[in-house]
Amino acid sequence: MPQTITMALTPTNAYFNSANLQQILIALLSNASKYSPESGTVQVTVAIQNDQPTITIADQGIGISDVDKSHVFERFYRVDQARSQAIPGTGLGLAIVARLAELNQAQISVSDNLPHGTIFTIHLARQLK
Repeated sequence: MPQTITMALTPTNAYFNSANLQQILIALLSNASKYSPESGTVQVTVAIQNDQPTITIADQGIGISDVDKSHVFERFYRVDQARSQAIPGTGLGLAIVARLAELNQAQISVSDNLPHGTIFTIHLARQLK
């Protein structure tokens, strides 16, 4: 990963399978690296938002259109084939991320990182239902 990674970490407790969380973080950091300029920064934040443990990964990459945001967690979906054709991948990474989050009673969302880039947010469970 040629980009700089910065972290802001707030100690918190959450229920999550550690191997699943590791796989999610690797996939999201890999995507952030693939779609960001080498001179960019990837920001990883662990915080409490609305009394819920939250992890965000924000990049300064090419971003994702509003139309594509609703599909990025689908299997085999790749954003803008013309743009991403040179970037390796199968379109399975984010589908796996979404499924692992669901299995751990977490929610994942995607939003814009203005002025450019993408933010993936994972809302973790404080306790299992």
